[in-house]
Amino acid sequence: MVSKLNAGEVGERRRWTLPLRAAISLASMFLSVIPTLVSASSLPYDSTSPVIYDNDDADDMYTDEYLLSLTSAGNITLKGMITTSGGWSQPLFPDPVFNFQWDLSGRTEIVGKALRSGMSNLPTPVAGSSVALVPPGSGVIEDTVPIDTPGAHLIVTEAHNATANQPVVVIMGGPPTTLASAYLMDNSITNTVVLSWLSGGPGENDVQNFNDTADLWATTIVDQRFRVVLFGPVFAQAALVDKSLLTNLPNTELRRWMIDKNLPHVNLPGGQDHDGPPAITLMRPDYILTAKPKSVGGINGNGTLYLQDDPNGNILMVTAADQSIATAEWWRALSNSAAYGGSPLPPTLTPFTGSAVVLPGRLEAEQFDYGGPGVSYSNLTIKTEDEYTNRYVTTFRVTDSVDFDAVTNTSGYAVAVAQPGEWLEYTVNVATGGLYALDVRLSSQGAGGTFHVEFAGADETGPLTVPDTGGWQNWQTLTKSNVTLSAGQQVMRLVMDSGGISNLVGDIDYLDFSFVGEVSSNSVAASTNVWEVTTSGANAATLCLSFNEDSTVSGYGIRADCAGVFSFSGTWQSTGARGILASMNEDSGCGELSLSLSGTVKMGRSLKARVTDGSITRTWSGVPVSVFPDLSGQWLGEVQDKKLGVMTTTDYDFIARIASPGVFDIIDLTTDNVVGSAVVTSRNQVRAHVVVGGRDSSLTGKFNPRKGMVVLKGVDVARHKTTIQMTLQ
Repeated sequence: MVSKLNAGEVGERRRWTLPLRAAISLASMFLSVIPTLVSASSLPYDSTSPVIYDNDDADDMYTDEYLLSLTSAGNITLKGMITTSGGWSQPLFPDPVFNFQWDLSGRTEIVGKALRSGMSNLPTPVAGSSVALVPPGSGVIEDTVPIDTPGAHLIVTEAHNATANQPVVVIMGGPPTTLASAYLMDNSITNTVVLSWLSGGPGENDVQNFNDTADLWATTIVDQRFRVVLFGPVFAQAALVDKSLLTNLPNTELRRWMIDKNLPHVNLPGGQDHDGPPAITLMRPDYILTAKPKSVGGINGNGTLYLQDDPNGNILMVTAADQSIATAEWWRALSNSAAYGGSPLPPTLTPFTGSAVVLPGRLEAEQFDYGGPGVSYSNLTIKTEDEYTNRYVTTFRVTDSVDFDAVTNTSGYAVAVAQPGEWLEYTVNVATGGLYALDVRLSSQGAGGTFHVEFAGADETGPLTVPDTGGWQNWQTLTKSNVTLSAGQQVMRLVMDSGGISNLVGDIDYLDFSFVGEVSSNSVAASTNVWEVTTSGANAATLCLSFNEDSTVSGYGIRADCAGVFSFSGTWQSTGARGILASMNEDSGCGELSLSLSGTVKMGRSLKARVTDGSITRTWSGVPVSVFPDLSGQWLGEVQDKKLGVMTTTDYDFIARIASPGVFDIIDLTTDNVVGSAVVTSRNQVRAHVVVGGRDSSLTGKFNPRKGMVVLKGVDVARHKTTIQMTLQ
């Protein structure tokens, strides 16, 4: 290839120059560039031209999102999106097949996020070339064998639908392999295609950046055969996109991805949309300050092309650009309400397949809902392409930071590298309420951790332990019997609780639900009963409550955010054989909360429910209690501040005055003030909220009825470790 370029003979050189008819046509399109220095008015395209976008990575810049915004708002007509890698590889990314599949998956997923954010009329991305062109032995461009891809066919089709006066403009940020292949498939497309490319530089006659050298032969073809506008020298004048300011964009799943995307080894995307300059000119041609007409002059000793000044050249090299224009245009497009159909959609649960998973049936663990972090999943780390060289990362759902492993004996994936505190949510539709058997296919190299499964906020399985299966690809089935499910559409959450080997829970392939039978009709408590309930979440509390089926809810308790006994009341209603619904009003002396509760009662033995009030959510876990210990009487309290090493036996004199069965006010005898409250269960467990030395403390302990003693331990708001020992007088 080098010798052909450097030969300098007429017969050889003719192979590298445009046919006469094409040269005349191109010259006519650049008539305004006859001066050595020209302006943006020389661009051979504008926003009315049909557009095709071709790039490699989607996670190192924001050009995809910019063009999708323009398309949805009706500013441009985007005919297609192509992913081209040209077969490049680097030490950090030695597998070109993986690189290409990662890029292709990412671009497709970004379009999905955009659609779920309210955008519309977006094209489905297609594959371009994943390998580089092979120069022919003859050195003649037209003797090159093209790489047949959907992307190349797309370019040919749209070129035939375009005209010389309104050509299809290919906005490119990666290697030009697919466009070069399109030319090799149909040489006639040069009159109706213009390439706007992040190519060239660092000097105005250099063609030496990454996009140029990823496929040198393809670069040679497009720079010889097409009208080309190059933006390499103004790479640094790309739009300023400060990540910290992305939160100012509409709250959508697309925005969440833009904030999370990361290519650590090059710290991209940084504070600029580096692939954006060729795209910005669609809306703002005045972004270009100066440009020069060029043509290919030859090839350097290192194999790269060099350009030469040519007033009739087919290449326009942009030499100066206005970054402020690019920045203003980028933010305008992404903030434009019209881009989101006039109403940006906040992140919400969307089933992976488009519809709820029907149970009984199989639920693939990796097919959790769309929605993004904090909505459809919670993962402790953001996944990046860089990681696949040091741990297994797949090309499945690359824009969601959940880890997967390929299941070697199937064509599917499993949720992998699961850590305590992570969770996944699935929209399911339970066809028939009742008892189910749950079979979970899982694996672990070494002892695994624990997980559980929730439906509508209620833990329906309890902790499930992952056994040592002997390897990550040695799959076993864990069975849980008598899982009770209510009929209807609801959200299932898979929750990772504790870690085993290397603090990992285990790999989970799928969950099979089989219907066993109906739940017996006596599963709901049919008579008034007293329950001990412990809640977690916002404003956690310990309660003792009474209720009757289809009757009223009443009770007392202590709440973490407010000392003293609070009360609540409301209406209880059963739903089906075992479901519950209740509306409640709490009065704790710290303000009232109107709450809604839903959940299940299991055969009068346990209560699982969730309470919500706007952003406040609590999970209830309760058991029925027949008799509470009676702690009424006068108590002497001895307090020790373990952090300060202070002990006193004289300042704290308590009486527990009964407020309701099992719930007690704590009174300071010296002031006769209520300084706290306590709940005591039938198991003699005590939870108290008490003010000690002016500090609120949440304490727990156990009542010893034989000795008449309670020892409470806990931590106050100042992180002091406090112990109270109380003895009945």
